[in-house]
Amino acid sequence: MTARPWISGRDYTWAPPRIPAKDLTKRETGLSALQCAFFAHSAAAGYSGRRMSKPVVSKKVLALCGSLRSVSMNAAVLRAASRLAPDGIRVELFGGMGLLPLFNPELEAAMPELVRVFHDQVASSDGLLIASPEYAHGVTGVIKNALDWLVSFEAFVDKRVAIFNASPRSVHADGQLREILTTMSASLVTDACLDLPFRGTGITEQGILDSSHAADIRRALALLVSGARA
Repeated sequence: MTARPWISGRDYTWAPPRIPAKDLTKRETGLSALQCAFFAHSAAAGYSGRRMSKPVVSKKVLALCGSLRSVSMNAAVLRAASRLAPDGIRVELFGGMGLLPLFNPELEAAMPELVRVFHDQVASSDGLLIASPEYAHGVTGVIKNALDWLVSFEAFVDKRVAIFNASPRSVHADGQLREILTTMSASLVTDACLDLPFRGTGITEQGILDSSHAADIRRALALLVSGARA
């Protein structure tokens, strides 16, 4: 499988099927010699053959951060959301925001590779989650550039979107972002949009997990994939 460093999310650990050691032969299992050796080693190591973490994921949320700062509060919020996602929901952070080329409609005929990957991730998601700061009373160039690449992307039409605003005082960017998404024919799930008063608190990702807002984040993610609206 090709590694995609710009995609991240919760890891799900898989253990091999439980096969009695005495049955680990090519003749009795129909497996290749290499597979038999792998399963024999797993059995010897004590693996149970059961899924060792969460159930199979049925819904995917793609998270977009409008900040490229390594210590971004918005990125911390999205990482926390990934860890707080209810069973059956997986939140994946798109890590290529700063690598997307500046939008140019002349490039759409021969779409850049990362833009194609971005489109594929958007199309395969059940909803988008956006967290972005406000710069000079406006949205950041990072999030605007990403959205520009989705303007003529048919799979984005009616895509469910939620916004997490980590600084409720930043009303200008939040309002502009809602206007942009509505103009692009996204389905803004207002019940899943949160104002999270984290700016200036110095709260960490772990702090978000332990905060009273953790339950609100879980509820918002569930509402996002269900498509509920206010």
